[in-house]
Amino acid sequence: ELKLYDIVSGKSATLGITMKSKKYNKLRDYTVKYSIDELKKLLDAENYKGFKDLRRRVLDKATEEINTYTDIEIELTAIKQGKTITEIEIHIETKEPMERFKTAIMLERSLNNE
Repeated sequence: ELKLYDIVSGKSATLGITMKSKKYNKLRDYTVKYSIDELKKLLDAENYKGFKDLRRRVLDKATEEINTYTDIEIELTAIKQGKTITEIEIHIETKEPMERFKTAIMLERSLNNE
């Protein structure tokens, strides 16, 4: 079985592996919530001081790679306390069988450089 870390690299793999942890992988549709500090620590991205940079340079790229190359689809929601973003809610959904098939074909093509 192809593991997620064989497919995507760097921070995307870390985020994806977190999403597919044993605690959640039997569920089809679920949501997890992390404080910004927890998420930075998980992704080894503590050097990003502002959320805008973290989102643009790490989270958006990871989301795109995970949604393109894995059997899950994720959506991030920023949760604010006043004007400050304090948490990220990550909604994870397992793709339907036909979507999973399309993902597998796309992945195979990208691995074969077609």
